[in-house]
This record gives sequence, C-alpha cells and structure tokens, in this order.
Amino acid sequence: YAHNDLAAIEALVSDMFTHRSELPLTSAGRTQFEEKLNAIQEQLAAQTPNHSVVREALHTVRHILEAGVAHVLVGHWQ
Repeated sequence: YAHNDLAAIEALVSDMFTHRSELPLTSAGRTQFEEKLNAIQEQLAAQTPNHSVVREALHTVRHILEAGVAHVLVGHWQ
C-alpha cells in the first residue's frame, strides 16, 4: 500500500470489523484477526503511523482470511 492509502485502509478495517462474524474463522483465527485489526487501527490513529506495523498486520490478516476460506473449500470437498 502507499502512505496515502491510509483512509482506504481505515475504511476496509472498519468494514472487516463490521462483518467479522460472517467470516469462516476458527475461534483462534478470529481472535488473532481481531488483534491484528486493532493493531492497524491503533497505528492509523497515531500521529505518525508505523507503516511497517500496518503492512505486517495487513499481511497477517490476509493469511488468516485465506486460511479460513481454504478451510471452507476443503470441507466442501470431503
């Protein structure tokens, strides 16, 4: 992401929080997902966000979502 994408990231994180109960996550995955979203929100609220923390948290969120979707897809094939 670019540094000027922070407003878009904030909107995305807000939407993910709103719809988190609809996501196919385990309880552990959901906890980690929410922790990473909170970390992103904290950085976005900071006067000088740490872009490395935001980037890493976004990567982790992506991996959590990918794992949840993969779990659903594998479940349908079994």
